[in-house]
Amino acid sequence: MDKKILSLLIFGVCLPTISFALAMLTPQNTPKILGYFTVELKVENAFNVYGWQAVVEFDPQKIMIIDVTPGDFLDASSTNETSVNISDHGYRVANKSFFVYHIRDQTKLIIAQTLLGEEDGKSGDGTLAYIKFGYLTEDYQNAFHLIFNDSIYKTQLVNNNLLPTNGQIVIG
Repeated sequence: MDKKILSLLIFGVCLPTISFALAMLTPQNTPKILGYFTVELKVENAFNVYGWQAVVEFDPQKIMIIDVTPGDFLDASSTNETSVNISDHGYRVANKSFFVYHIRDQTKLIIAQTLLGEEDGKSGDGTLAYIKFGYLTEDYQNAFHLIFNDSIYKTQLVNNNLLPTNGQIVIG
């Protein structure tokens, strides 16, 4: 009787557990990237911008985010810089600016940047960020867009009092 219980235990509990463990050790299916492209998140006709935030919605069946880096509009690059990139978020701190991004729900990229301290806001045109995508299908051209009416995150430009200021954020 003990051999039957032992056999049942091995086949009923141990084999599924071993199969599960082996499945976890095998590499997960990662999407095959067919190629890459980079878009610029730009600001036009800006006035006294101290910080900004943008929400880019994308189709994860067609594209995936590879990298997000700050542009030159508020980027105060320096040798005293800290930068961290993790799969779905990252940040960069320079002497005079803080840049951060986060991928939310695998469909939205939230990017923000602010100047630090007593810096004056910037005016004019420029590049806010570069977004590098990998495309998973040949039909990827319309797989991303800016969102302006999200209930939680707003695409906007703000002054040093955190009030909306003039200018327009566009994907170029």
